[in-house]
Amino acid sequence: MSIKTVSDFLKSNPNTYFPSKDIAVMVGVNRQTGVAALKKLEKRGEIKVNVITTGKTNQATKTYGFTTKNEGIESAYKAFRDLVNDDKFFGFNTELKLQLLILAELKKMNKVNR
Repeated sequence: MSIKTVSDFLKSNPNTYFPSKDIAVMVGVNRQTGVAALKKLEKRGEIKVNVITTGKTNQATKTYGFTTKNEGIESAYKAFRDLVNDDKFFGFNTELKLQLLILAELKKMNKVNR
């Protein structure tokens, strides 16, 4: 139940990112339950996680938000555009660059599913 509650909360606030403690308070679950739900949603690839480093100690804080389908498409398009413009791949044809990008994305997906 808490996974659906957390997911619904994030979907109702698209393009907004929250720390786990704020999400737990807003959906009415304890922090441990909220973090467990967020980890499962992250592993499934249903939410986006931003890591923000702050302070002199470089303390990292994770914030969580809903990944819209457009964000995924835009992210893939940006990755492809970056690959096309990367000097390391100068001389590679577009089809080969696309295949490299697909392989990189498959590697990412494999890591998430482990």
